[in-house]
Amino acid sequence: MNRIQFSVLSYYPSDITNENVNVGILFYNLDTNERFFRTISKWNRLESFDTAIDLDYVKNYLQGIRNETEYSLFNATNDFDLHEYVTFFKGKLQFNEIQETVVRDVNTFIGVTEKIHMRLDFDGKDRLSQNNEIQFTKMMMRSNHISFTAEPIRGRFNEEVHYDFMVGMYGFKFFSFDEKRMKSIIPAAKSWSYTAQELGDEIKTIFVYDIEAQESENYQILIRILKENSYKVMKNSEVMDFAIRIQRENDKQYQPELMLS
Repeated sequence: MNRIQFSVLSYYPSDITNENVNVGILFYNLDTNERFFRTISKWNRLESFDTAIDLDYVKNYLQGIRNETEYSLFNATNDFDLHEYVTFFKGKLQFNEIQETVVRDVNTFIGVTEKIHMRLDFDGKDRLSQNNEIQFTKMMMRSNHISFTAEPIRGRFNEEVHYDFMVGMYGFKFFSFDEKRMKSIIPAAKSWSYTAQELGDEIKTIFVYDIEAQESENYQILIRILKENSYKVMKNSEVMDFAIRIQRENDKQYQPELMLS
């Protein structure tokens, strides 16, 4: 078994908004001291996200990270601290929360993680199903000691409400924005928006989606519907960062109780 840490590298074109696109993932095998840096390959997506971007500069910058971090004969004995390394990245390129897990097959895990966090780099047939993405997220939450439940809760009329999972008072519901299905899931989105409104005083509903398609009218409709009554709408690659912060806040609240007991 291998103990793996990783952090996703995101590009933020503006200091004003929080919009971003993932451009790389840095993996660290704590047992072998190996490091692997994976980047996107479909650069046109980054260009369409920020038309003013200097693409050659970004490519060279990412290559510099690869040269600096990846395991080789020249740095095999060097001590490496992922937490320390990612701290220095500010501005347009920032690493996200570090996640950790234990895996048997490192290459398979890296491949699956790429499909989660750099989804649009893969053709539709090679992407993970929504169910597999949810299962991966649950596995990572267990590995990072995040308390969650998939048990249903009771709605306003005592009916069962099935979020994909809940972390504390936050309920997560995933939607797949496949272009061929977008129009057909609008009724389900409206139904969940109504549920979010009903439960607003008790549950903070977070809607999660997988694909950004800014040019699609149905995408814009769905985003407006989901934002109407929810606490937050986010990409699936942002869920773990948010869940880690929730757990950290919960742990801080619980710690004083431990000290007093």
